[in-house]
Amino acid sequence: MSKNEKGIWVGVIPSTGVLIVFDPELQFADQKTINVYSVKRNLVREFDPAKIRDKVRTVDGLQREQALEKYFSWKVANDAELMSIEYSKLERLRIERERTIERHREFLIAHGYKYLGIAVPKKRVNRITHCWNCKSHLDNAIDVECVSCGWIVCRCGACGCGRQDH
Repeated sequence: MSKNEKGIWVGVIPSTGVLIVFDPELQFADQKTINVYSVKRNLVREFDPAKIRDKVRTVDGLQREQALEKYFSWKVANDAELMSIEYSKLERLRIERERTIERHREFLIAHGYKYLGIAVPKKRVNRITHCWNCKSHLDNAIDVECVSCGWIVCRCGACGCGRQDH
């Protein structure tokens, strides 16, 4: 990987030909939308993940490298501004993640399971679903996964370990 591409995904909207870059660093737990960098417009745009999910296709090769080069140039040029504007969101994300981990620990103990920890997804297959317990939106590009069952951990603390049919 060039630069720091951990979790970064490049895609194209076939109907328009617009290239977009998804970076987990641009996402925040309290958002119902996702933030993606538009190569054509050279800025970050918000999208409803349910409306864009089936319309975007993965981009590889030279097209991917060119999109990433433009994105990283934009990110470096805008980093100071992003950091000052988004610091409070980043801090809220950190606090929310800590609370999610604690709720997950409590959830597992309440359901008779030993807490083994959480993990940031290693596979870059993006999974988007909902929580079986509270029906909240879940996305492994943003949310952590349970080490025991591999399911995405919800902010309510639920994972696959507490599900009756799992």
